[in-house]
Amino acid sequence: MSSFSIANRLLPSRMRGVLFRHRPEDIWVSSKIPVPKLNEFIPPGTEASASASDRAIIWVKYAGVNRADIMQRDMKYPPPAHACDRLGLEVSGELVALGNETPDALVPPVGSDVMALVDGGAYAEFVSVCANHVLPIPRFRDLENDDQKFQLAAAIPEAYTTAYQLVRKLANVQPDDRVLVLAASSSVGLAAIELCRKLCKCETVVGVCSNSKVAYPAAAGATTVVGYLPEEAYRKYMETQYNSFFSVILDCVGGSSFNLLQKVASVDARWVMYGSLGTVRLASRVSIAPMLEKRITIMWTTLRSRSDAYKTELVRDMYAEVAPLFSLGVLSHPRIDSSYNLEDVALAHDKMRANQNAGKMVLKVRDYLVF
Repeated sequence: MSSFSIANRLLPSRMRGVLFRHRPEDIWVSSKIPVPKLNEFIPPGTEASASASDRAIIWVKYAGVNRADIMQRDMKYPPPAHACDRLGLEVSGELVALGNETPDALVPPVGSDVMALVDGGAYAEFVSVCANHVLPIPRFRDLENDDQKFQLAAAIPEAYTTAYQLVRKLANVQPDDRVLVLAASSSVGLAAIELCRKLCKCETVVGVCSNSKVAYPAAAGATTVVGYLPEEAYRKYMETQYNSFFSVILDCVGGSSFNLLQKVASVDARWVMYGSLGTVRLASRVSIAPMLEKRITIMWTTLRSRSDAYKTELVRDMYAEVAPLFSLGVLSHPRIDSSYNLEDVALAHDKMRANQNAGKMVLKVRDYLVF
């Protein structure tokens, strides 16, 4: 395969990237993956010539690691039909190709340092993305070096867009709400806590996480953090302390917490479910009577399978409200739990499987931005 030139650059024909088979032990780095072109990974029913104008290619510096990547390896979260079937949903790096000759004002010019929400394929040197999902990197304060900028940027697109969707678009958190955030030490949980406190001015945000990680939600602004072990003591404490208390619940645990969350939800509570880390099944003797009595509204959401148009509006609304808060120092830096070289992707996934991370894990794809 020959190389191709865009914006006075000659891109290689092959690249390094992560491949996998649907077995936990089968994941590796290949150096023979074709570099994507602008007309690849396009929505169904769209002609390639038209859609290529809406695509961009990013030379990847860092890729964020997400639970969805592991679920995809386990065949529990398949990619959308039009998406790249390789792993990775968010990147930071350099914009090296842009199909649209006259992009709108928010899409940075070729050569810019950027971050992006990706449908798949972020664990590689180059990735094809919807141009409207490419964003300038915020002006972080107090950076130690340029490399840190790219680390932090890779932690934003998936985690903060998801958290913004939960907090602003779905739950519509208000200052007088009482918010419960499950898995509060995850990257989405930490982002949701900060957005509730700093963006929505909410005064009561309670986080739940493992006992060893309670310091992290507290640092993000949670007014109270509850450790969930031992489990029976946790349930009794929550039922006693927070009976019919929470007006907003952000839940990525699923069925294993269903009965408890019905009890702690207030009348007219908004309950947003965006994952199922516990289980997708409810206990056999679950009663939905509290849901009816309290008029609880449950909302279910995912992000990857949404349309490009939906995600464009979401990422741009998120950026308009969140990026200035990073620049002003109102929001703290995204918490980077750890950074792994691309070749150590299996170790990174093992750590996440074991629930040993707090905040975002990232993969370093290259040490410099020259090709």
